[in-house]
Amino acid sequence: TDSGAGSSAMKRPRMPTSPPSSSTSASCRFEWRPSRLGQAALLCLAGLGMFCVLACDLPAALAWPGALLVAAGVGVQLRRYRRLPACVVEIVPAAGIARCDGRPLQSLRLRGPLAFIGWRQADGRRAGRLFWPDQLDAAQRRELKLALRRPAAAAGAPSMAR
Repeated sequence: TDSGAGSSAMKRPRMPTSPPSSSTSASCRFEWRPSRLGQAALLCLAGLGMFCVLACDLPAALAWPGALLVAAGVGVQLRRYRRLPACVVEIVPAAGIARCDGRPLQSLRLRGPLAFIGWRQADGRRAGRLFWPDQLDAAQRRELKLALRRPAAAAGAPSMAR
């Protein structure tokens, strides 16, 4: 018996293969501004923090000043957040360029579900921006992830020749 002839008749037709995807991404550009959702989250944390201080077993003479201290601390953070200047983050994966307002970025990283990007500035200081869902939709977050998937873009341009 020839088992090879019978099995060839049972073969399924092959599905057409999809075209190969490109390993390079187009450049992406995002404008960052302080988020209203981020400000609302800070206000909620202030309320929760004040409630926690007041609900603990501290005497009222310590709990109320503590709650006011929490409110003042969050107020300072909220003021700082609102005063952060808007910036434009631009990533060109093919050229390995990442910039924020035209300044080169090194060690660009993307973390977390809210899309926090962090980097080192030219002077070595760390900086970053958090993109809340009201700032980047799902498609833009995916575009950012794809742009940073390429190691050259994430590393930034080398600062000196080797």
